[in-house]
Amino acid sequence: MNRICIVLNEHGEFTDIAADQPLEIYVVCPHCPADRVYQYGAADFGPEHVRKLIGGFAIGHLHDGTFGMGDGTGKRSPSRPALTVVKVGE
Repeated sequence: MNRICIVLNEHGEFTDIAADQPLEIYVVCPHCPADRVYQYGAADFGPEHVRKLIGGFAIGHLHDGTFGMGDGTGKRSPSRPALTVVKVGE
């Protein structure tokens, strides 16, 4: 599974985006009819960029208990890409 990290500032604006692999990013804003769909082009690609943004922090999710909807699992460990490089002959 590929990961994408979107970093927001205190105003909810994008400050940084990174993804494991190259991808196209589209921002959709229904409140701006003249520019409703905008292709965002300032992102860093590669697992090292995602790891840098995650920074070793635990990963929250809908049922981690933060919003009173916990299932007992709590937060997850920092995510890692599911795919790894396999060397020929191993």
